[in-house]
Amino acid sequence: MNCTLRIFFLFCIALLPCPAVRADVAAVHRDKLPQTISILGAYDDLSQIEHCVDRYSEEWQCNLDRQKVTDRLFEDFETLVGALRVNPDNRELRLLTLLAAHYAYNVDIDMSFEGFENAWQPLSQVHDDDIRPRWFYADFECQANEIEEGMNGFLAMENSIPLNQLPARFWHDYTSCATMTVMPAHALRAIGYWSTLEPAPNPQREAYRTIAIDRFVPYLPQSKYDVGEIWSRENRTNASYMEATVCGVRVQLKPEWSVVHTAFDSGVCSLTVNTAQSATIMLTVRRQRTNETLAGFENTYFGKSANVQKLAAGFCPVAACDEFALTAAGGNRSHYLFFSRPQPAYPGLALELPRQAQQANDPNNSDVTFFHPRGTLRRQYGTLDYMIVLDASPSAQADSEFLYYLQHLAVD
Repeated sequence: MNCTLRIFFLFCIALLPCPAVRADVAAVHRDKLPQTISILGAYDDLSQIEHCVDRYSEEWQCNLDRQKVTDRLFEDFETLVGALRVNPDNRELRLLTLLAAHYAYNVDIDMSFEGFENAWQPLSQVHDDDIRPRWFYADFECQANEIEEGMNGFLAMENSIPLNQLPARFWHDYTSCATMTVMPAHALRAIGYWSTLEPAPNPQREAYRTIAIDRFVPYLPQSKYDVGEIWSRENRTNASYMEATVCGVRVQLKPEWSVVHTAFDSGVCSLTVNTAQSATIMLTVRRQRTNETLAGFENTYFGKSANVQKLAAGFCPVAACDEFALTAAGGNRSHYLFFSRPQPAYPGLALELPRQAQQANDPNNSDVTFFHPRGTLRRQYGTLDYMIVLDASPSAQADSEFLYYLQHLAVD
């Protein structure tokens, strides 16, 4: 992790002071610390000054004197690092040291990054139900320049722990990181949990809500869209994706696959991919019409054709699918998979991946980088019908690639 780069986002400028919601000292159990005057004193002092140092800011925004706060924090950090050498097995002390190191990092105290890593390393080997070590570490990554890793940490915790066991402060930090990694649907869902746990009005929470809502661009059915506005390709280190948020779909591609056609017409998205095994996979997504069912969508392709056989779906990316086989002259066959997705509670959630926003350097400060989040075209309202077609000569390899396609398909 690079400990010198500082990250800022435009939402910090557009609003009043950036929301400062972090994993905090209150999450550490004071009564389980070694009960010495120096350790308890450091705990109480950090509680008093953390609102000044819980995030990095180029401009000091606290009503306390910066140098005095930094001096106090340095002393607390040194005290806890020394105490941890004597009490290496005290988890609460280790967690408190993590926070002190994090805060020290935010005000550029020497050896704070190393202090954080040293305090974290033993905790990284422990696997139990206590989310605080992973939570504190993910939050630290999100505030440094490892925001994608940090958000992946939050997502992993969310997927492995019952949501009713996650405290409000967790959702504070989750929302902050989701905002930085351009995941507005995840931020809105986290704000929903946060509001349930802390229903009192909170201006910080509303600031985040405004940011998330503003990152969605409404889809206007009466407007004309170029296909490049609908379909986007993203190449990552370990995968490549084709995505159309307005049609609620993201396709993961193998390196040897090629995209041969994309289209968008009157709300209908189409994508055609050729695999390495002379197979073609075609995707069509459209908004379900009034008074129509999935069966009606299927009949527009088959009617009463005698060459169609209904099968048990081999793999379905959602709860239920209809699969058909169509055999043509010469032995070629087509597999048709149909399914529907109703309007989700948080449109876009299933498609979001942590990402860096577009980068721009501050012309007045070479150490500061600003990021410009791109807008996300909102999913069409209502139920969407999906059709995926495999067109190939019969082969185990073609079946395998079709299965891969379905297993790595994200639908909203």
